[in-house]
Amino acid sequence: MVNDIRDSSFIGAGLSEDERREVLEDLFVFGKENQRPFFNRMAILLLISTVIACCGLLSNSAAVVIGAMLIAPMMRPVMSASGAIVMGWSSRLYASLLLVIVMAVAAVLISMGITTLAPDMVDIPMQIMDRTRPTFFDLIIALASGAAGAYTMTRKESSAIPGVAMAVSLLPPLSSCGILLVFGEDELALRALILFVTNFFAMIFAATVVFILTGVSPASQRRESAKFIGTLLFIILLLIAGVSIPLYFYSRMIWFDDRYEAAKSEILQNWLKKHDLQLEKIRIDEENNVLYLSLTGPQPPLSMEGLHTGIRENLLKEDLDVDFKIQANWTRSAQISWPPPADSELKPADVIRAKMDKLKLLKGKKWAWRRTQYSGEVWSGTDNVQDYTITFGDKDKLRVKISCRELKANYSVSEGSLNMAVKHSILGDCAGNTLDNMFINDLNRVVDYRVEDDNLVLELGGDAGAMFFSTTNSTKP
Repeated sequence: MVNDIRDSSFIGAGLSEDERREVLEDLFVFGKENQRPFFNRMAILLLISTVIACCGLLSNSAAVVIGAMLIAPMMRPVMSASGAIVMGWSSRLYASLLLVIVMAVAAVLISMGITTLAPDMVDIPMQIMDRTRPTFFDLIIALASGAAGAYTMTRKESSAIPGVAMAVSLLPPLSSCGILLVFGEDELALRALILFVTNFFAMIFAATVVFILTGVSPASQRRESAKFIGTLLFIILLLIAGVSIPLYFYSRMIWFDDRYEAAKSEILQNWLKKHDLQLEKIRIDEENNVLYLSLTGPQPPLSMEGLHTGIRENLLKEDLDVDFKIQANWTRSAQISWPPPADSELKPADVIRAKMDKLKLLKGKKWAWRRTQYSGEVWSGTDNVQDYTITFGDKDKLRVKISCRELKANYSVSEGSLNMAVKHSILGDCAGNTLDNMFINDLNRVVDYRVEDDNLVLELGGDAGAMFFSTTNSTKP
């Protein structure tokens, strides 16, 4: 790289002495009498832009955040640092880097102060969360933006500067960092800071390369400072490589997240399709081995056992014996349209007939009660599965076995729904058994059913829960 800087004859051909002087005057403040007004302007612009950015982030307004980026003064010291590297001015480089650090710390502190005074929030706004997900795309954007910023300064394409300012996004990550520190989200604050550091190093590197290629420094100056320039570029490359390590892990967390894993799972996708369910949200708690699902569909997800069994069998094939749990939230959905179909297209009878045909699968089998799940993760049941069974007979007759006797009851099917009638008065000496009473009360609340192979699920009214049964020959205590 050092030899390239010394020997490239085409470098510097694009700028005259007057143009080079004009670029340097834009990059640096010459004369002590100009430094104080410069720092005053930078401080005022930083304060105003940070206030706007912080309020925009807290109010979740992308337009306000963009407005803050347009007036943020942080592009100037970054470009100055790149110009100092090209010119071989170490003192101005250190001054530019110090100015960036001071401005960054000030932006974080101002954001913390505003957030402390702001009303309490239940959720972190998405505009803030978007700054906690740095990926390799952010690195590429910063490299392109740094190159564009340097090029516009050498070619005076001032109309492109606002676009560069929006793309680079130096200030919003710092404001997000301050806000998240007040919220107590230290890890998220660190991610926002990493996004800033990524943009900062990438911009300096890209701008330095562009300044070299466009000839901001004279050829003689480059020859004298070749070692300094090459060393600084190498150090910046190492810093970018170091930043790329957390970017790699954050990228995997975003690109290969739980939803990605769910989309790749044939077991889950087939289960969703089979039961006419849509997956709204998914979260995998690897520490506690819990799979959380948020589902929507016309019918509740009563056959969770099949999904659990399928996932477990797949894990065992990979020699992973993991005890895990599935928890699902379900919201009923219905498809409504207008105008209604023509008479020839109406098929409710076919739908009901298909469900009535499944009722035939219930008869002739003794169904053993395994568990009942109520809303709120409350379960009831017994390991003595042979003590609680139901048997469907002809002519709507139902035999119900409880812990001490067998009862005769009735069931009815109307438009594919199932209802049972078990009288409490016939309990007799079993009346004191709490589990018996609970079992019979739940049977009287049944409104629908679902049968799959050797498994039967009875849905309780009002989405109160579900009773799970298996045929006696497939039931395991």
